[in-house]
Amino acid sequence: MRLPLGYCLRDGLHFCIADRHAIFLDLKADRYFRLSDDLGALFCALAAKSDAPIPVQDLAMLCERRLIVPAAGTGLIGPASVLCASTAFDDGDGTSANAADVAIALLHEFRAAYLLKLLTLSKVIDGVARIQPTICAPPNSLARTVAAFESANRFISRHGRCLVKSIALATRLKLIGHSCQLVLGVQARPFSAHAWVQSGDFVLNDVPDHIRAFTPILAV
Repeated sequence: MRLPLGYCLRDGLHFCIADRHAIFLDLKADRYFRLSDDLGALFCALAAKSDAPIPVQDLAMLCERRLIVPAAGTGLIGPASVLCASTAFDDGDGTSANAADVAIALLHEFRAAYLLKLLTLSKVIDGVARIQPTICAPPNSLARTVAAFESANRFISRHGRCLVKSIALATRLKLIGHSCQLVLGVQARPFSAHAWVQSGDFVLNDVPDHIRAFTPILAV
């Protein structure tokens, strides 16, 4: 969607269109929300017409809800752009993690959980995004790390902890030199949110059949 001169999507706000509904993630407020049917339909229509002019009254409604704000310049806005990973990660040779690898995975999970309690979701996500792989990843380290986090699930259940575990895995992988994406996704009916890590076409801590039910709303 191209906004007219002088407007932009509010800082920290991300959206996706899931099951024909506009769903938003407000990182700074650490919450998801959905618009009313009428306003949601308006936003979906606007998002689908990237070159169509936006009526003044529609702009006023979007501004009133603080979805867009006055700003210098203009630009394109759109939902998260992320490859739909379709392959479960499998190193092919049964790589396993040793005790030290699992301990590191658990430490990263404890750290991620602590940061999510101490900081806003926005700051935690920004922290993950700022980590840029700058070293050469050790041989077989991707498979060992994925295996370590899988083994860590025996000590700390993954149930209800997808965000913590995904932040921890993405952080660890980036620190040891691997490029990956932390992806947050939602489904509309019934509403639920999920997080996972992927590298290219590979899902690293989930399975394709599960994440396919979720529409990405943010990827870093």
